[in-house]
Amino acid sequence: MRRVPFSLAAICCVLLLTGCGRQFGPFCTSMGPGGPGTLSSGAITIATDHSVYDLSDTIHVTVVSHVTAGRATLYAGEYGCPFVLLGKQEGATWLRQSCGGGASEANLPGYFQSLDQGANYQTSIVLPGIPFASSPGTYRLDAFYEVLLPGGHIGSQGWVYSQTFQVCSCRDCSASS
Repeated sequence: MRRVPFSLAAICCVLLLTGCGRQFGPFCTSMGPGGPGTLSSGAITIATDHSVYDLSDTIHVTVVSHVTAGRATLYAGEYGCPFVLLGKQEGATWLRQSCGGGASEANLPGYFQSLDQGANYQTSIVLPGIPFASSPGTYRLDAFYEVLLPGGHIGSQGWVYSQTFQVCSCRDCSASS
């Protein structure tokens, strides 16, 4: 009977447990967010710090008002809900995180947040705290806004969306494509 040298056996075990360079199962650890940030366009923009996240990462978000007249206001779905909600693509449909789907922000604000021209609103979305974000996929951020013109008239209103980004499992995005 031939003996396999200990060092060769140890290397084989390491490769088996790590999936030959890919990380799976209980041996999966987040490598942190990756890729360049995302930035939407328009009168209200949403930016993320990266374009690829792991299920255990935190998304850092900045919403900026570029309105030239009046004041932009972000609205929560109801009092105490976050202003920025997570959306997930399921086929051709986008599903939006419900307010009861997990707290997205450490200190949930009131019903609205006003933004003068050039002002920004920053928040963090902790993915492990949101059951809605429990699986890999294509995601975006959604925020409802209204522009209040001088004199109290509403200029424009509606949903604004971030560019899409990937949430993966152990950086393996093949299941989310």
